Parts: sequence; structure tokens; C-alpha cells
Amino acid sequence: AVWDGGAGRGSAGWPKTKRLGEDELSDDASVNPHFHDWNKLFVPYCSADMHSGTRLTPSHALGGGYFAGHNLINATLAQLRRSLPALAPSLVLLSGSSAGGI
Repeated sequence: AVWDGGAGRGSAGWPKTKRLGEDELSDDASVNPHFHDWNKLFVPYCSADMHSGTRLTPSHALGGGYFAGHNLINATLAQLRRSLPALAPSLVLLSGSSAGGI
């Protein structure tokens, strides 16, 4: 499946996978000459807080969102370390678009 802009609120309508090979996630050196041989992890932007929020409860003043992007990134990296301890990267490149790239 290819992301079509989403549907509904937040990322609820996004597909579970992203098509690899068409952008910075590509393993093809002609498409992605600088990072084709790096390990890649796609984390969809869904927290509406530029990956900076640390709320543990919903913000009723702001429509009920949790705004927990910082927590989500920390949890993702912790799970990656638990799942692939041998990976132990020496460099990490974070990339994104719009507010998800901040």
C-alpha cells in the first residue's frame, strides 16, 4: 500500500506499510546514493507536536490529543535497541517532511 494522504483523524487511516524503493528509504544506490546501505526505520508522524510532546494524558483544551511525540520517539528507539541490540548504530539520521521533519 502507498500512503494516499490519510483519512479520518490523525494517522488512523494510514496503511500499515510504506512502499520502499521510491525515496530516501530506497536500497538502490541510483535512487538513494548516500544512504542506500544504511538501516532504515519508517516512523509515521502522528502526534501533531513536532515529536516534542511529553503528555501522558489527553489535552482537552486542544481537542483531546495526547501530544506525546517525544515519548513516541523514545519508545521507538528503546524498542529498536531491545529488538536489535547488535545493530548499535554509531550514526543516526532523522528525516521527515513538514512538521514530521522538525
